[in-house]
Amino acid sequence: MMLAFYMLKVIICSGILFGYYWFALRNKAFHQWNRFYLLIITALSIVLPFIKISVTDKAPEAVRYITFSSLEETVVVNARHRSYNFFTAEEWIFFGYALICCVVFYFVLIALKGILNILKHHPKQKVEQFYFIDSDAGGTPFSFFNYLVWNCHIDLHSPKGKLIFQHELAHMEQKHTWDKLFIIMLLIPCWVNPFFWLIRRELNDIHEFIADKKALEGKDSTALSQMILNALYPQQQNIFYSPFFQSSIKRRIQI
Repeated sequence: MMLAFYMLKVIICSGILFGYYWFALRNKAFHQWNRFYLLIITALSIVLPFIKISVTDKAPEAVRYITFSSLEETVVVNARHRSYNFFTAEEWIFFGYALICCVVFYFVLIALKGILNILKHHPKQKVEQFYFIDSDAGGTPFSFFNYLVWNCHIDLHSPKGKLIFQHELAHMEQKHTWDKLFIIMLLIPCWVNPFFWLIRRELNDIHEFIADKKALEGKDSTALSQMILNALYPQQQNIFYSPFFQSSIKRRIQI
């Protein structure tokens, strides 16, 4: 019961804070501010329900007596109920909730394993502060922490290849993988919160806006628009990395 009440408060807090973002900040050009705002409100939504504001430190004697009596009756009722049922309804709900948490965690591990397999089975080349990996795996090119996994079918020295390279390099410089990891770790226990899923989606879009802006420094913006619209490589998604060819095409072109 306490867990359900806490999650309800988390949902309410995140809903209010995300609502401000949705109506006041979304589709604005200050992407770095939006990035940190979404990360901060996610952390605040977890912390704020723990803060208790006490209006008065002395309750009337009658109220304390009623509270104590109610608690005593609840304990007696629960003890009698347990004599007929091995688990209470609340415990069954808790077990179901924990089971779904385990399922979400399982898919997170599967996604992480897919990335690690690519990093493990392909040769790495150290380039300044990151590792370059040439691959033909689906979903490439993408960046993951300080690894840039390239698609061998894309000419790195072509205008298209140079633009994509700068885009993925921006993801690594901005430490976007840490943002994704933070949100995903919170979604494992807080999968029931719809606003956390929306925050994750918006944060992914903001990462792309930031990387697009970095890649287009000193270049014509129509080059990126044409490249995204003519994307021919599979859009295999992974929750950890930042593939170049992914969704939100219209927003990436407009903003």
